[in-house]
Amino acid sequence: MKVVAITGGIGVGKTIVCDFFKSFGASVYFSDIAAKAIMVSDLVLKDSIESLLGKDAYLKDGGLNKAHIASEIFGDPKKRQALNELVHPAVSSDFEKWLLKESQKANRLNYVIYESALVFENQKEAAFDALILVTAPVDERIERVVRRDAKSKSEVSAVMKAQFLDNKNAKKANFVIHNQDLAKTLLKTREIHNILIK
Repeated sequence: MKVVAITGGIGVGKTIVCDFFKSFGASVYFSDIAAKAIMVSDLVLKDSIESLLGKDAYLKDGGLNKAHIASEIFGDPKKRQALNELVHPAVSSDFEKWLLKESQKANRLNYVIYESALVFENQKEAAFDALILVTAPVDERIERVVRRDAKSKSEVSAVMKAQFLDNKNAKKANFVIHNQDLAKTLLKTREIHNILIK
């Protein structure tokens, strides 16, 4: 079974593209959602994160203190890298278990989708059979995230600066989806799906 990565910076619309693939019958693993769940449920990992970022990395109810974590890592590349090195092996292990379950399902497609914002940043290109890069204009991305996450424009810009540039990544991708017009995005997604199932 082929594993196809969907990647792109914050606010490009990766979730929308993933939802289109799901509508065609594809199974999607959302690595960011999985990572947040594992960071809360894995007690060994939780201890390591607290050692790196302090006790304030978690709220009193045990949930992630996303604001604190963001403030710690987006201004400090070494801390961001250290956090990635803690979390990504746990996510990779979880994905392998998920993939095994998917491979045993009847009537499945010949590919699954792995959604992650950090494929290129983590140099994971070789782990996938195909790479789909989703892009969108910077101004639109900022507006989307400000509306979606109630963040300030400066907070969104800080996240964007920590991610690789689209024009650099496009050369490494097998497919690029420019997500400005939803109808065109849907058509492009279907076109890629038809190529993948051949």
